[in-house]
Amino acid sequence: EDLNPLEEAEGYQRLMDEFRHTQDVLAHRLGKSRSHVANMLRLLKLPASVQKYLQEGVLSMGHARTLVGVDNAAALAEIIVKKSLSVRQAESLVKQITGGADDKKAAAKRKPKSYVPRDVDVMALEERLTGLLGLKVQIDGEGTEGVLSIAYKSLDQLDDLIERLTQLPVTKY
Repeated sequence: EDLNPLEEAEGYQRLMDEFRHTQDVLAHRLGKSRSHVANMLRLLKLPASVQKYLQEGVLSMGHARTLVGVDNAAALAEIIVKKSLSVRQAESLVKQITGGADDKKAAAKRKPKSYVPRDVDVMALEERLTGLLGLKVQIDGEGTEGVLSIAYKSLDQLDDLIERLTQLPVTKY
């Protein structure tokens, strides 16, 4: 059958609930990528009005994916529909409207801090992990404790990272 993206997502959720499958197992059984299943399931988190637009074909899958995780998704969907924006235009609109919060975070990071020399070994480890993952890695620490940050630029990159990390063997310390 030809299912709309929302029906497909609901079907995936039903299968996961009924058979207690993870996204990874379900994706494997269906011959889909885990990121595809994850992206489809994210559609179920959209507000009802946005889901209705998607179901009716007023918004495309690309439009809907742009709105996932945005606080004012319903209002943005209205603008996208009224102005008949393309997916790229919708992405620009979302970035423009939500970019204010990101700009404030970036400005806070640019504030001068007292200079603390970085450990050469930590910097080498950051470079190594960045090369292995293909994503920017930052390690901040003091003494024996710290924080490892991995920056991603899209949900697909995050899904791929999670996929790779969950495939690693578990070692107990």
